[in-house]
Amino acid sequence: MPQSLLEGLRKHRKEQAETLLKLGVRQTDQNFVFATWDGNLRSPNGFTSEFGRIVKRLELSDLGFHSLRHTHASALLREGVPITTVSKRLGHKNAAITLSIYSHVMEGMDEDAAASSDQMMNRIMGNR
Repeated sequence: MPQSLLEGLRKHRKEQAETLLKLGVRQTDQNFVFATWDGNLRSPNGFTSEFGRIVKRLELSDLGFHSLRHTHASALLREGVPITTVSKRLGHKNAAITLSIYSHVMEGMDEDAAASSDQMMNRIMGNR
């Protein structure tokens, strides 16, 4: 988990604890991370609906909540994170599944690999 996300979750938990305390509810390890205003379980459909309202308000194209997963995976692959690592993060059974879904993201990476190989060989051969 990225450090920035961890810090954001800690901040959220602190704010949530303060809100619940004002309501007379003590936060425990059993509380939900993203709960209703009074600390109860949120409906999964609620996230989807709320995300849809935000997308509409920001006038973004037809973007679903699940698109965030694909965006995350695509960004990692473009940054050169190994397919096996991305596959684990997504919870896929194996990297072949990830590769079958995200192969289009990896197009052009061969040219990047060739350029890196060329730079490496030039350094080795003293042709900086």
